Amino acid sequence: MRKSITEFYQFAGKGLVFGRKEIADYLKFSYANAGKVIIAMKKTDIIMKVAGKGKGKYLFKIEDQ
Repeated sequence: MRKSITEFYQFAGKGLVFGRKEIADYLKFSYANAGKVIIAMKKTDIIMKVAGKGKGKYLFKIEDQ
């Protein structure tokens, strides 16, 4: 799971609004498995919901150091 999240972050960065479709397309996962990736990211608190972009849209919460 960690490898999939890291790979997707390298693609999406902190500016791309994404949902299941984007994860499924990029990682070549089913929508169900893409949903599991989102659940894992929510549990570790590395993504946040985005309002105004539709249901189930997220951004990575990455702090600049």
